[in-house]
Amino acid sequence: MLRLLTEAAEEGSADAQVTLGHLLLVGHQPAGLKPDPAKAFEWTLKSGEQGNIGAQCRLAVMCASGTGTPPDEKSAFEWTLRAAENDANSPEAKAALGVMYYQGRGCDASHERAFTWTLRAADAGLLEAQGLAGDMFYHGLGTDVDMKRAYVYTKMAAMQGHKFSQLKVASMCLMGEGTKADVDVAKEWAKKATGQEIDFVDPGQWLHDRMREMMEEEVKSHGGQ
Repeated sequence: MLRLLTEAAEEGSADAQVTLGHLLLVGHQPAGLKPDPAKAFEWTLKSGEQGNIGAQCRLAVMCASGTGTPPDEKSAFEWTLRAAENDANSPEAKAALGVMYYQGRGCDASHERAFTWTLRAADAGLLEAQGLAGDMFYHGLGTDVDMKRAYVYTKMAAMQGHKFSQLKVASMCLMGEGTKADVDVAKEWAKKATGQEIDFVDPGQWLHDRMREMMEEEVKSHGGQ
């Protein structure tokens, strides 16, 4: 099996090259193959240069983390861009490119380009991108403030089960931002997010506190970064 895969990779099969690269990255004990990040990068690079989108995405990660090659954020950005523009259509690559433009990682920071790529990922159905697109419409980051579209995209993420977006929808329903004010609908979304009944005495403060708690938990889950 490994011999045939290696032969196909050497003959130029992009699929075989990216598969071989993966096996070299993690190792394959049944075949006696030990991890070799440098060779993994070499084969993945051959595949990525032929346009294999899986290889391009992996190259972006390997360049960013310095796996099998020296860390290089510019190269990580370039491979992310190639994956995002690939006709194979990876919403994850589009979303990752949006984040890199937003943070200026390996490129000049641009809220406008960040918004463009985030919206493309959101329209392709990626939950995290939908929530972020909603937030960008809400705050006017890289685009004009548009509360109606902010509500639409935030609700898309909420309907896919994104807890923070569910609370955001609850808040927008409560305040009438991008949709008509409706306390009952706000309470329904808040309960979906937390399993708790909203505090009717001061619902705005209750939602604010729950959203802050979720943000703090998210920070803790990423080691405070």
